[in-house]
Amino acid sequence: MSAPPASTATKRETQGGLEASCHAPPTKKRCHSRSASPTIPPPVRRMRDKTLYFADGNFVISSAGDEGDVEEANDVDDSPEDERSKDIVIYFRVHQSLLSRDSAVFADMFTVGSAASTENMYDGVPLIEVQDKAKHLRGFLKAIYEPSFSTSSVFLPRYSSNTVTVFEGPLLLAIKYQTEVLRVRLVTHLTMDWPGKDYNAWRERKHPDEGVPNPEELLRLARMTNLSNELRTSLAVAYYALLGYATSTWLSEMLKVTDLMILITGGCKINTWLCVWIKEGTRKGIPAGPKLDLACEKCSLEEFRGRVLLDWMTECSATTSRVIEYLQKVAKKLEGHCEGICSRKCRIKVGEWLKKMAEAFYDRLEEIFLDGGNEEVDEGKAEGKTDDSDKDGVETGGGDDDAASKMVVG
Repeated sequence: MSAPPASTATKRETQGGLEASCHAPPTKKRCHSRSASPTIPPPVRRMRDKTLYFADGNFVISSAGDEGDVEEANDVDDSPEDERSKDIVIYFRVHQSLLSRDSAVFADMFTVGSAASTENMYDGVPLIEVQDKAKHLRGFLKAIYEPSFSTSSVFLPRYSSNTVTVFEGPLLLAIKYQTEVLRVRLVTHLTMDWPGKDYNAWRERKHPDEGVPNPEELLRLARMTNLSNELRTSLAVAYYALLGYATSTWLSEMLKVTDLMILITGGCKINTWLCVWIKEGTRKGIPAGPKLDLACEKCSLEEFRGRVLLDWMTECSATTSRVIEYLQKVAKKLEGHCEGICSRKCRIKVGEWLKKMAEAFYDRLEEIFLDGGNEEVDEGKAEGKTDDSDKDGVETGGGDDDAASKMVVG
């Protein structure tokens, strides 16, 4: 049998080779070639702030944003949403004269930025890149541009539950950029919300409908901004307010070990002071309380004093510690009948005495919570890493008052 023509054999071999190659697995070289294709990440998402990007601004400031800034800014590029990067940069176009007016730091930054304007430009004007969070920078710039800004109205109502949240960025950057006018106004607003030296303002405070200021947030903000000394009297009020809440409701993530020690020590002081003041006794280390000007043989004052302390221990200190409000409540009850107090005239005198005692407690909140080195406690020692020479405690003395000083508040 004659062999097929060479052309036919060659054709079959070629077809067989093609057929075999179709069924053969891809070579390693091919597989390697596919996996080596680089994945190009989407470019940084660039956005312009909706309210703080002024067409006539002569400088642009950029800072890193996050998903929370998306609602406050507009995209520069029209890329599809699924192709947008999670890395966000927010641009603010502002006026050099306004920011330089109160901040030497910004004045220097703008000077340097102008000198380097040919190298770093955005939208036709010099660009300055800062490391601050976009939400903080936005709050800071809003405070600068707010036309109705004053010490009595800082774009928030008095006693707003959002005050600390809104003030965090402006206050941090006012300190960083040495914008003293803004810093003073913000601190003034905080001290008016927590009036450490104004008892009547504290009594008459009215909270907006959305809630009340959180004392834990004020404590955290004071630490973040290193303003604990400047806000000292307000912090004492915040510690007292916190004792008025059940411990199960405390925002513990905002509290440090030092805060807890201050709260416990302050609660013990309140209990001890109340025992001494109600009994009109004396104790080393405890200031004298108001004196009751009542000499009436018909009144059973000792019975009344004991009942006030017993009610305090059973009704109040078991869960919360609002000694000022408690004394005000007892004084209010004295407007009606009260066992142990014989007449309306005597009840009025006793009521006035209790009201003075409530005010005396308020006036001494700083002494109760922040005197005696409580604010300087080392947290390592507070957690038990100490020796006997470092142990510190509250002086309780002896006698019947010891029980009050040992009560655990909350």
